[in-house]
Amino acid sequence: METTKEAVVNVVRLGVPSGIAQVRARTVTLTGTGDPAPAIPDTDYTSVDSVLTFGPGETTKSLKVPILTRRMRPSGAETDWSASS
Repeated sequence: METTKEAVVNVVRLGVPSGIAQVRARTVTLTGTGDPAPAIPDTDYTSVDSVLTFGPGETTKSLKVPILTRRMRPSGAETDWSASS
């Protein structure tokens, strides 16, 4: 599978950025239909499941999601993100 693009999702740490904080960030699969239709994992993008670690004073981390080019979807295709600490 060829990838040539990536979506960059910025994760922002709120509050006083003291100490170390970890956040699990991952793509999730949507069910149902819509217009535009939801993006499909491993067809439209490569699924991501990652732990982001914020050091003391850090407020922003980036998560990169590879976009697959084997099948083009209409502009505006969507996916949801899940983050937990």
